[in-house]
Order: sequence, then structure tokens, then C-alpha cells
Amino acid sequence: MAVHAQDFPGGVLDEADLALINCLEVAPRASWRRIGDALALDPVTVARRWQRLSSSGTAWVTGRPNRLASLDACIATIEVSCTAPHALNAARLLAQRPDVVSVEHTSGEYDMTLLVAVSGTAELSEFLFSVLGAVPGVRATRTHLVAGVRTSGDQWRLRVLDAQQMAVLAAPQAPTRPSGVRRRALDEADRRLIAALGADGRAPLAALAQATGLGTSTVQRRLQELLDRRDLVLRCDVADAASGWPIAVWVWAAVDPGDLTSVPALLQRMPSLRACLELAGGPANVLLGVAARTLGEAASVQARLARDAPGMTVLGSSLVLRFIKRMGRLLDERGRSVGAVPIDVWGMGHGG
Repeated sequence: MAVHAQDFPGGVLDEADLALINCLEVAPRASWRRIGDALALDPVTVARRWQRLSSSGTAWVTGRPNRLASLDACIATIEVSCTAPHALNAARLLAQRPDVVSVEHTSGEYDMTLLVAVSGTAELSEFLFSVLGAVPGVRATRTHLVAGVRTSGDQWRLRVLDAQQMAVLAAPQAPTRPSGVRRRALDEADRRLIAALGADGRAPLAALAQATGLGTSTVQRRLQELLDRRDLVLRCDVADAASGWPIAVWVWAAVDPGDLTSVPALLQRMPSLRACLELAGGPANVLLGVAARTLGEAASVQARLARDAPGMTVLGSSLVLRFIKRMGRLLDERGRSVGAVPIDVWGMGHGG
């Protein structure tokens, strides 16, 4: 899916735009009337603002499969070292693959960091040997399997809305699956629907019906079921520079396994923490993603961790210089969405 980005003036968005994005972080498919009630704005005005933000690629809503939707899913972070002349082409080539969730140009020893989602460890091995091994310029890789997700960008919020606005926006809590009832396997229709939402998480039901070949009422029912079972994640993202948090830092760390239970307290003390992943298969068993407003803040991350998490040993860190792809979205050099390659854990959209 191609998006034609219009020029936007750069800098941080105004308070009204940030509040609208915050609403969509909380309720990605909320009606414009509901969002207008929360922001005390006319629904037409809200829709017009979103059209400007989305058509420029400044903000977008994406759907993706929950990692628990496939019990055999294998998620890994892969650091990639490339020869300089080939690095950008390699990044763009990998970004076109639906099993490559994110591609980042990073500082430090490795040139790129990938987030990859495949159906199992055998498929991950095949990806490393046959896919990465065939990309021109790739010199070395280092792979870590994601064993658990403490928090992720799905939970990240701009925190612009006040308590009253949040109360107006709040939706009824989704039903909880009765204990002992197994989540059913996703069928092909579910997967087509998730892929369509990967291209546009706010697509109207009629558009989703056309994309999937299902009836509108069937799409509505299946969409609600996917959300109720937590098989589908919807999230709103914004170009980092426009959000006021233009810098992303990755920190690789080692924590005594017995101390992993202290991580939730760390999340409370560090509201700038966007992601906390438990890793397996390498010296680091924790990967932290931290947002920063300035390079000075980024430089102080390790000192802050030493203070707030004394049981954590930092093994290394890197700054994200640029996102080439982020959770299925292709981004330009300014972090704006210019297209989508929806995430495909099941191999429907690629050959291996």
C-alpha cells in the first residue's frame, strides 16, 4: 500500500493534533463523534485533522497479529552488520518482507536492527541462512529470541489527555475469555482481515469487506471477535520528530533471572520506557527501548538505569538513527509513513 506524503512543516505538532493522536492511541477505531466529545471538538473538525495527519504520513493506525495469536510464533531481534555501500539497499530490501516487522538504522557495532516474526525456530534458521545470507553486503549478524514482552510500543502513550477526557473516551472493557477455553487457531479469513488492517487500521468496514472478500456484517463480527480474544492489536503511531520524542535508544542488559520480577517497578519509574523485552540466546536477557527528547537525555539513560535498576548490568546501547520500517509501516527519512507491508507470521505473502 503506497501513501503519498505531503510536506509538513516539521517540528512538534500542536496540542490539538497531539491530543487527537493520544485519543487514537487509546481507542484506535473510535468514532469521530466519540473523539470529538472527548476533545470538545466538532466531529467534522476531528476527521479533517486526522485526514491531514494521515495523508501526510505524520500519523497512522496499524493492525497486526498479537504474538500470542500463534502459539508457535517465533519473534527475534537481529543485529546486522553491512558494508557501507550496500547498507541502505539491504535495509530497503528487507523492509519489503512481511516477516520483517521493523528495520532500523542504528549506531554502534551493527548497522541495522531487525525485528522478525516467523512461525517457528526452523523458519527463523531458514531466514538467517537463506534470506539474510543472500542479501548483498551483509557481513555478520547476532540473533536474540524474544522470550517475553513486559511492555511494548503498543502501550506507549503521549499522555496529553487529562483524566476527564480519558473518561469520556473510555470504551467498555472487552469481554474476557472464560478460563479453560482455548483460543482457536486463526483461519485464512482472519489472517486476510488482519493483513487488511495492517494497511489501514481505521479502514471502514466496507473497505475491509472488499479487501477480504467477506461480507460487511461478517467483517464486523470477525473484527470484534479478534479484538475480544486479543488476537489483534491496533495501534496509532506518529513520526517521532512530530511527537516531541525524536530519539529512540536501545539498551542491551543482563539481569539475574530472579530479578526479572522487579522490571514492572522499573516501568513505573521510567515513563520514557517504550519497550521491555525478555531475551534468550545471548549474553543479554533484557532489551529496553527508551524514548528521549534530546541527545542529552539519551546519553543519560545508562546513568538513570544504574540508579533505578541497580541489579541490571548494561552490556551495550545504540541510538536509532532512522526507521526504515516500523511495525509494518515503511517510513521516509523524516519518519513519515509512505507505505505498508503488513506483518505476516504465517508466510502467506512471501516465499520463505
